Amino acid sequence: MSQFEVTEDVVLIPIGRLLDNGLNDYIRGNSITEESCAELALSIRENGVTVPLLVTPYRAGFYIVHGHRRRFAGRMAGLIELPCIIKPGLTAEQQFDLMLNENLQREDLTLLAQARCYKKLTDEGKSISDIKRKTGISKTRINNLLVVINLEPELQQLFEREKLHLNAAPLIATLPDPQARLYFARAASKHQWALTTIETKVDHWNSVDPTTIEKKKPKTQHSVQRGTLINPDHTRLTKSEALALFDDADSFTLADLKRSILGSCCDNCDEERFPDICKACPTTQILATLLDIKGLRYPPPKENNELAETINDQVN
Repeated sequence: MSQFEVTEDVVLIPIGRLLDNGLNDYIRGNSITEESCAELALSIRENGVTVPLLVTPYRAGFYIVHGHRRRFAGRMAGLIELPCIIKPGLTAEQQFDLMLNENLQREDLTLLAQARCYKKLTDEGKSISDIKRKTGISKTRINNLLVVINLEPELQQLFEREKLHLNAAPLIATLPDPQARLYFARAASKHQWALTTIETKVDHWNSVDPTTIEKKKPKTQHSVQRGTLINPDHTRLTKSEALALFDDADSFTLADLKRSILGSCCDNCDEERFPDICKACPTTQILATLLDIKGLRYPPPKENNELAETINDQVN
């Protein structure tokens, strides 16, 4: 590093000696990509780097304080060295403050990036008032961003994409569990609820005691076994008698209904014509409907037209 004088004058430093500053991850995250820097790289290729990078010495190289995007775009443009201002003796806290102040002035700094910055500052013991003095951002916005950064990732994205107003964050955060917050936030985003509507609905939601909510009992399927279609005297039930088994049932399956029709005898002739069906049987139309549902009648299966015509003849 001896060839570089520690000064605030602009000096040219090889790109290979300009190091990523881990503190920048709190601010920019993974937003520096070839796609995002393509326009800047084109400008640098035509006009060069017009704003020097701010760096601080670190071992045989330099940590970047300002200028991560310029270094990335400069490499894309084919440059081998970049103009820099060397500022020695910066602590990690001072480096982060400089990064934060520069990036907060950028229009492309995302909401979550801001939130990550404020969370880091609070983790270091800074109060909301301290952050306000450093950044000039209102306490309300800082508090709301600190709420967002602790919400579920899907909720964070709704605020990031401005599907939800930032002021809704502390309201949604009061909901009791992640499932409730996600359900509520999706509904609020879909229907574009106003803040007053969100506040009213959140208050109503939180006023409900979950222990008082009755859980619906699952309906039990009424299953008709083949044996139940036989009377005690071992005579087969008529179709009307078999269908009467379902009168008191909450629900039953299509297979049960079909079994009761096919497995009982004809109301008209009292004959067991299974699997044939008497045309005069009052329940013939019911079976025809079942066959329609199953797709057995229309159109007739190509591979077995003779069987299909027999079924159609029996139920028409």
